[in-house]
Amino acid sequence: MHRFETKRLSMRPIDVQDKTLYCALYTDDVVMRNIGKALTQEKAEKCFATCLKMTNKPEPILYVWVITDKNSGETLGIQNISRDKSNLQQAEFGIMLVPSSYRKHVAFESIGALTEYGLKHLNLVKMYSNFLPENKAILRIAQKLNYKIDMDNLLPNTGQASCYMLKTQYKDTFIQH
Repeated sequence: MHRFETKRLSMRPIDVQDKTLYCALYTDDVVMRNIGKALTQEKAEKCFATCLKMTNKPEPILYVWVITDKNSGETLGIQNISRDKSNLQQAEFGIMLVPSSYRKHVAFESIGALTEYGLKHLNLVKMYSNFLPENKAILRIAQKLNYKIDMDNLLPNTGQASCYMLKTQYKDTFIQH
């Protein structure tokens, strides 16, 4: 897992020093409102330990990056790619931002770069995300990035909609080399 950057943002692999950030995001009701129920501190700490083990494997199926503002050094959130166990060429992605970074186009830029990284550097053929239909922010971002969106076939038991991008469809460039 490598670092990558956009014009404004830097994404670095999550590390042991990020426990406070990780737990703060997963225990925050505001951050979790469109994701699921907020975790207890104890559960978040256990999940963080599992996350570190999974990301540090020689051939991980989970990749997690911390998003940082390059100018201020402020930590803005985390994002991840999780390969499907049944098909390692496709993966689900997700993002969690600290509330102070909402409505600043951080999610658009970081998801754009994450999509590029997954499709071009991890050689995935498909990236997708499942989301609650009422999560208008992710819907707008998916539309701007030209993800194919399926709001009609809600996933069983979750009521989630989905969006996906195939490697053959992706044309944007966010990562600066």
